[in-house]
Amino acid sequence: MINRNAMFWGGMNSGHYCKPVPKRESHRQRVRKYVTSGHKRFGAGTESAPHDEQAKSRCYGCATGIFTAPAAVEMYTTVFDEDNALEHLGAFLSENFLGTCSMAVSRETMTIERTPFAVPVKAGTVQVFRGGTELPWKLVG
Repeated sequence: MINRNAMFWGGMNSGHYCKPVPKRESHRQRVRKYVTSGHKRFGAGTESAPHDEQAKSRCYGCATGIFTAPAAVEMYTTVFDEDNALEHLGAFLSENFLGTCSMAVSRETMTIERTPFAVPVKAGTVQVFRGGTELPWKLVG
């Protein structure tokens, strides 16, 4: 969802600082193409690093990682929708990596609706990735 420029909008944006560090826009586009292609080698690997503001804002040695948990499903759905690949979303979220872990596919389901979702700015003292923005999809059950 971001390229390396996002880390520097308005100065150093520690809320977008993660490893590996986001690369050029051409790299972001290429990764998106593969991720939304439906290939079984790509699955959700949510980066959810709940570092508090103090740990993320240190001048030296700030904590890396972004906190996506409050909106991860909505963010993934938005990317797949923008790339006209919603038919591959279910496998990406729930099936593609299971073979490497020797795990069975869950019978549980979730419901995602095309309705605006306001990404929370914070969860406690943790900055949420893309907090304060609105996504077109919402996890409702």
